[in-house]
Amino acid sequence: MSSAMSVTQPRSGLSLRWIAILAAAAAFLSFFTVYDQIFHRTGIEFLLDDQIERHQRVLAGTAVDPWQYRIFSTVALEGVIRVLRAVGSSSVEYRAFWLMRLAQNMILFIVAAAYWRAVGLSRWFSLLGLALLAWGISYSGFGSGLAFDTFFDLIFYLLAGFFILRRQFGWLVLIMLIAPLNRETSGLIPFLVLASAVRFRPKLRVEDRGALIAGMVGAFIFVLEMAALRLFFGPRPAMTPYGIELGWPLVIYNLTNRQTLFSLASTFSFIPFLALAFWSRWPELLRRFFWVTVPAWLLLHLPLAVLAEARVLLVPHVLIFLPAALIALEGGGHEPG
Repeated sequence: MSSAMSVTQPRSGLSLRWIAILAAAAAFLSFFTVYDQIFHRTGIEFLLDDQIERHQRVLAGTAVDPWQYRIFSTVALEGVIRVLRAVGSSSVEYRAFWLMRLAQNMILFIVAAAYWRAVGLSRWFSLLGLALLAWGISYSGFGSGLAFDTFFDLIFYLLAGFFILRRQFGWLVLIMLIAPLNRETSGLIPFLVLASAVRFRPKLRVEDRGALIAGMVGAFIFVLEMAALRLFFGPRPAMTPYGIELGWPLVIYNLTNRQTLFSLASTFSFIPFLALAFWSRWPELLRRFFWVTVPAWLLLHLPLAVLAEARVLLVPHVLIFLPAALIALEGGGHEPG
């Protein structure tokens, strides 16, 4: 393994005990976070009114930009709804919402643990990470509904990070066939792959041609699918969150709204600051992920999203800051021989 790909090593392989503990932890945290979000954060009334209406507008092709172009989660949810109708279930939409969110969270917690193990965390620090992630999820849903597309996006990023670490680039191309249909923020995934392919010091050179090709193919697929979605559905009026125009007015709102500070502090706590304080302990690949993801993520979301809806920042948190902070707490692990 090249120096560009140095990560701390997990201490041991899979075991039935670890699989059972991970499955139990994922199930517990999934039920907790879904119950918390539906009954305490979002409310059933919102689901049965606004969330269903938004879902139906996307299906009808009349939703605003960008919701209209995020079709993967809508199609997946509609599939669950139709299955429940076919088996004669009552309260179909409500059951479909919580079943899909529960499945999402189960997948998210398991994939997050697998990615963190690949980065180099021990099993027990990975479990600690899941508890911290569940905390963040519970506080990240201000004004967001169930946000299926956001959590699919998070799953796709974690899968991409896992397969980059495993050098299994064929899977990354498959991810990019699906992820752009879910959310436009998946456009940074190919750049994560490209960042793993090159070395910048002492001079720029390609270290992994397979990663370079996969990243370029992924970027091409992203552009192609983004164009196809907009050609198929046509131009849609842009969403204006809380009546605030996108661009500079939304930047000012994000920087001056008290709810933004509360949401970010309650979702992420001091974890990003802890991670940055121990920058020297980060695996090289996490540093590359940081430079590819964090500046671009913030620059894109400040004028285009409401940061009080802290879920929009979960990708850099779970992909980069949370594992980096846990690596620091664990003592930095050890470099592979």
